[in-house]
Amino acid sequence: NSFLLRYYNNKQSKGISQAAFSLTQDIGMETGGGVNGFKSSDTKGPAQFFISTMFYNRIWIDQNKYAVTIGGGIMNNPGRYLVLYPTGQASPLPSATDPTKTEGLYPFSANPGDKFHAWDGSLGFEYLINQSMSIKTEYVHRHASVPYFAGPGGVTSQTGYTTSTLDPNWRPDLRKTEDRIVFAILFRM
Repeated sequence: NSFLLRYYNNKQSKGISQAAFSLTQDIGMETGGGVNGFKSSDTKGPAQFFISTMFYNRIWIDQNKYAVTIGGGIMNNPGRYLVLYPTGQASPLPSATDPTKTEGLYPFSANPGDKFHAWDGSLGFEYLINQSMSIKTEYVHRHASVPYFAGPGGVTSQTGYTTSTLDPNWRPDLRKTEDRIVFAILFRM
C-alpha cells in the first residue's frame, strides 16, 4: 500500500514550488509445503515472509524546473522467495536446457529459512525541461545482509561471455553493497 501527500504547492514560486512524499509498505507471507509464514516452527518449518517500507521526499524548485528527491527503503525476506535472484553463474533458476539443474553453476541460495535483510538510500537531482522530458542524475547506495549485488568481477564468467569455459578458480563476484551513479534522459508520453 502507498500513501502520497503533496504538502506544499506554489507553482509560481522561484524558490520551493512544490513538495511531496510517498510512503509505501508491503507485507506478505507464504505457508504450507514446509514453510510457516511469520513464525518459524519445529514442526511446520521456517518462517517465510516479506516486509518492506520505502519513503521518498521530493522538492520542486524554481516554478517546477528542478527537483531534488531523497529517500530509501528497508526489507526483510526470510526464505528469499520474493528476492530477485542474481543472474549468470549465480542464478538459482532452472536451466532452460536441463530443468533438473540450475542455470548457474554457483547458485545464490534461496532455500526456506535463508535470511535476507536489505536497505537502500538515494539522492537524485532532476532538470525538468518540459512536461514530457527531463534530465536526471541519481546516487544510489544499497546494502544486503548476504553477498547479493554483482561486483566488478561479474557473475557471467571470468571473460564476461556466457560461452567461455569457466576457470576452475573463478566464482561469481557477489558483494554485500552496491553504489551507483545514474544519468538518464527521461521521455514521458
